[in-house]
Amino acid sequence: EAKFNYAVCLTKSKAQEDIRRGAVLLNELVAEGFNQREALYYLAVAQYKVAEHQDALQSVNTLLAYDPRSGQAAALKELIQDSITTDGYIGLAIMGGVALVGGIAAGVISKLLSGSGKGHR
Repeated sequence: EAKFNYAVCLTKSKAQEDIRRGAVLLNELVAEGFNQREALYYLAVAQYKVAEHQDALQSVNTLLAYDPRSGQAAALKELIQDSITTDGYIGLAIMGGVALVGGIAAGVISKLLSGSGKGHR
């Protein structure tokens, strides 16, 4: 019980290192079979807070398999899925921007190289 309370307190910290340590402790508690409902929920929250969205989704799915009627877990799952979607869009936008900048740079270099040969006739 004390380990669980300590882990939950760590997950409520603003420091990423504390949240990660809380997640490790909660993972241990889940493995030990301690109050699965509570430990899995706080584990998923901790993983979400440190942007380990795939792990958080796995934890919340395990919780929902254990307690399918948990509205709290369902709401957390939706939040996690929204973050995964948002992260995907941000990644696509960054990759698109990189490709655009790369294309422009290649075009400029090509123009410069082809233009430098024409001026020396």
